[in-house]
Amino acid sequence: MSINKRIFGTPITGSVRTKLEARQASGSFNTDVQFGQTIQVGGKDLTVKIPKNSELSSKTPFVRMWTSIKVIDPAVAADKIEEHSYSTTNGTIDHEESIKELNKRIQTQDKFKKGGKYPNAIIKPIYDKNGKIIKYGIFDTRDQIDYIRKIYIVGDHTYQSKYGTVDSNDSLQPLEGGTSEEYEKLVPQELKDNPLLKPQSGITSVRSETMGALGITKETNVEFTVNNFYDYDRIYSKYFLRPGATIFIDFGWDSIENLYSPEELITSDNIQEYLYGENAKKGQITKYEGDLEVLEGIVTNYSSKILPNGSVQCSLTLTSANSALLSFKLNTDVINKIKQWLTRGILYLGLQDIISEEDQSDEDKDLAELSATPDSSFSAEEEETYEKNIRILAAKELSGKSGPDNNSIRTGIFLETMNADNVYISIGLFEDLIINSKFGFGKDADNINNGQNLQVKMDSSYSFASWNKVFQEKQHVLFGVPEESPKFLFPLWWGPGKLFDDVGKGSYTFQKKKYPFEEYDEEELKNQKNVVNVPLNAQNKQKNLDYAGWDKKRNRIPIREMFINVDVIIDAMEQNDSVRAMLKQILEDVSDDSDGMLNLQIKLGDKDSELKIIDRNFNKNVEDLNTTINVDKDLFKFNVMSPNSIIKDYNLEFKLPQGNIGNMYAIQAMSHGNNLFSVDMDVDAAVAIKSIDDDALSIIYEPDLGTHTVEQLIDRANGIMEYDVYNDVKKAIDTNIYQITTEARPEIIDAPLSSSDAIPPVNPSEPKGPKRMDDKSRISSNENMLTYRNFKVANDFTDYYKIRSISEEVHRKRPNLLPFALSLTTYGIGSIIPGDTFKVDYLPEMYKDNTFVQTTKVTNEVNSSGWYTTLDTQFRLLPDKKSITYQKVAPNSVKLSPLVLVNLNLGKLSGQTALYNTFKDIYKTGEIIAGSFGRGLSDNMYFETFAGFITELSVEYMENSAFDYMIRFRTTSDIEEIYKNTGVGYRQVKPTSPLRCRFHLTLDKNKTINVNPGAQLPNLNDVVSSDFEYDEHDATFLLLTYPKFSTYDIYARPVVFENSTEYVMVVKKNKYVILDPNWKNYDKLIDCFYNYAGINYYPKK
Repeated sequence: MSINKRIFGTPITGSVRTKLEARQASGSFNTDVQFGQTIQVGGKDLTVKIPKNSELSSKTPFVRMWTSIKVIDPAVAADKIEEHSYSTTNGTIDHEESIKELNKRIQTQDKFKKGGKYPNAIIKPIYDKNGKIIKYGIFDTRDQIDYIRKIYIVGDHTYQSKYGTVDSNDSLQPLEGGTSEEYEKLVPQELKDNPLLKPQSGITSVRSETMGALGITKETNVEFTVNNFYDYDRIYSKYFLRPGATIFIDFGWDSIENLYSPEELITSDNIQEYLYGENAKKGQITKYEGDLEVLEGIVTNYSSKILPNGSVQCSLTLTSANSALLSFKLNTDVINKIKQWLTRGILYLGLQDIISEEDQSDEDKDLAELSATPDSSFSAEEEETYEKNIRILAAKELSGKSGPDNNSIRTGIFLETMNADNVYISIGLFEDLIINSKFGFGKDADNINNGQNLQVKMDSSYSFASWNKVFQEKQHVLFGVPEESPKFLFPLWWGPGKLFDDVGKGSYTFQKKKYPFEEYDEEELKNQKNVVNVPLNAQNKQKNLDYAGWDKKRNRIPIREMFINVDVIIDAMEQNDSVRAMLKQILEDVSDDSDGMLNLQIKLGDKDSELKIIDRNFNKNVEDLNTTINVDKDLFKFNVMSPNSIIKDYNLEFKLPQGNIGNMYAIQAMSHGNNLFSVDMDVDAAVAIKSIDDDALSIIYEPDLGTHTVEQLIDRANGIMEYDVYNDVKKAIDTNIYQITTEARPEIIDAPLSSSDAIPPVNPSEPKGPKRMDDKSRISSNENMLTYRNFKVANDFTDYYKIRSISEEVHRKRPNLLPFALSLTTYGIGSIIPGDTFKVDYLPEMYKDNTFVQTTKVTNEVNSSGWYTTLDTQFRLLPDKKSITYQKVAPNSVKLSPLVLVNLNLGKLSGQTALYNTFKDIYKTGEIIAGSFGRGLSDNMYFETFAGFITELSVEYMENSAFDYMIRFRTTSDIEEIYKNTGVGYRQVKPTSPLRCRFHLTLDKNKTINVNPGAQLPNLNDVVSSDFEYDEHDATFLLLTYPKFSTYDIYARPVVFENSTEYVMVVKKNKYVILDPNWKNYDKLIDCFYNYAGINYYPKK
């Protein structure tokens, strides 16, 4: 792993950890290490060559500051290639048509394409002698000419041998043209003019610190003195003390043998490799293992003060170059262009790649049709039709039933089919196409995204986010119901490709090679049983490795693989005025939509010129609950108070957030008898603090104020679930709150209030007992019964999955950040970054056992006292520690309100009076005979009524099924009431437009078999000749054939509802079927709907 590249939350590791262990002499030694003694460091023997305690104090730090400038002649338009002009009817030049024609030539002619003779051609106007545009021309461009390079260095240990000369800056480097003499005045040598024989400039101190919660930027302050005023005037005020100037700062220990040459770095083809390389020729930072830091930044502030002796005391502030991207202003023009990209251009982009993939010559003319984009020749109606057809085509090619799949993953573009206005793009594509291409800094968009020479960009290639199966199920179900779609999505797979794909058709991010490859064990992946051999050609086979399966076992997903709704991006752009504020809002919106699973934030990237997105809730230490943290093995531990301590300063602060003190006080009163369940994240934060102490539930502070407030807290926190009001009223009666005196009224209730005989009628002429309950009251009553039985009842699908996600995932797996801060200062060490984790030994026992610390800020300070590194950290709780406080909520204890069925637009239920043995006659004509439900109900029962007779609804998701989802429910104990007074005895109930398995025989080659891979197709030859198949004794399903239309259907038989019995509703879009799990052939029928629900096209022989 590269010294600068690691997953957020990774323990201090590699050569930096080895260096710290050598300094601290960790292992079995608890006393001073003696000269010549051998110690164990990183599993290897290391001989101490000088006494340990004097080694660090004997070192001397160094600091160097430098900048490199070039004298250039910029790129300009050179030779004219061709010209063109269109005239209007009155003879004047038509500017729009002229430019359009030339643009068309540049786009279509080979000589202007990449690899052609003029790949950088541009369009420019041609003027007459009076400055009037008479034509437009296509011009070739001449590249930039670099004449001379000059590197100015301060503090490089090469001091002048005599006044008036200095070796480090005594020459210029001629490049393509000119000589050093020509440019001597523009870029003079230091101390060239030095009449007072002043010494050269020198640095007095450097302080560098990461800024923001996780070090989103890095700020460095340099104090230095320029002794020669001529140098201050001609060099430092011009090239150092200048807003936006690029400056490099190097600092480290003098044990470095040969500090790199600035010229080597600046002329390197790959600065990333030059500094951080891990190959045979290690990078400059890598090989010194924490003893060298190289900072690059832009000048954002500076000052200078002339001293009495004529010297100039200077100070400059460098901010990491990524701040230039963050501070980019969003004006109306930029917003409108990006909005057009996201709402229109993005679909065109994805479709063009799909259409041209296997047909480079465009034999089918699809690419030509797609490329005929709207222009001034289009009418408004034609433009609208084009846009409409683009969306229809995208809905076919860039959609997926359960989320991004197939080409939507490969392109990074997804269109939700239920709501065609919902377009999603992958975070990887968002970074590359929007953030980097529009706001990054480099030679061009390709150079920004792929360059390795400190381009300013966003690159989250080495970041993971938390993943859980509950949210994957949630997004699938929400696509099929009329509720708000998720703001972000997980793709169904990622990495090299689906197991059945051809090799090379991986996800967008994988194809761009922006992937955390080092986090996957290729050998272990190759040996997995579920890896499929995919034929690449007749002679060769290769394997697609299951990266997604590997990640899902670890509850993670590469962040660039996630998809964001473009509306979230557009809203953030329109509501903010800078890239920084826009990104902050986008990530907050996504995190809020994740039900506590994600906490996305921006962080300093792998280089100071980069940014990356991280999930603060994901931690490399606890990515898999099966992985336990071994204090001595997995995490480096600072021995704070040992004789060998390398800690110079140590500060521990326990600071509680004021806004959450009420929750913490209430939870403090909990004991073993209380079990908490809450979906409120503030309550979760308070629970995390209490969970540090394993004995917390056994301790109560006196005076004992009881657990009343805890119970109120639970009620306040769970507003998305049903509420047991009678239970609360009973508690109030048992207290003195409602102790009052009334006039006694005996014998006013004749029977239990749940009976219709309980209350005598006020008017004797009225029938005894309550009137028939209306639909909503019946539903509410059924929900109340569930809450009495400790079920969690959600009011809609979104809340149903919120309860499940928090109880199954967040409560068990989130390693909460605790509001406790620890700061320590040690001898200077490089390459530690915000996010790195470690342990300290000087803590109360419960903190040592149940927490670890995570770096939030790194400060390096170099001055006359030495080089010291300060680490500001925050505590994290091991995620399994909260389980003792929270209720263990089983997935089947979360239920859905029957009211959701009313909003699904599923139509009605039909009743029929026929008995089983009349099915044959009913279905022979393909007609349904409707009967009467009785009790004044119509022939069709609406879902408002049906919902009142069912309870205990739960959603079941079967991955890769042909239907959308199943709802398992139980009928109430009185559903047979709806059958009374019909004169039949049993009733069959079915949807008015039921879900079926339809098979359509076709010769149309564009029609495909719309079934699951590996499903066994029915043998059509055996059934087409017959009208239907029917089992008189167990009519689980019916077969209808329509020879005229080459179609046959498989229907489930109508259901006979019985009291307190479990049934299953299978739903696909707005069609459904109700099945009885007790049917003899139920499993076969479910299997049929799993594979074939809906319409399937089958080739006619």
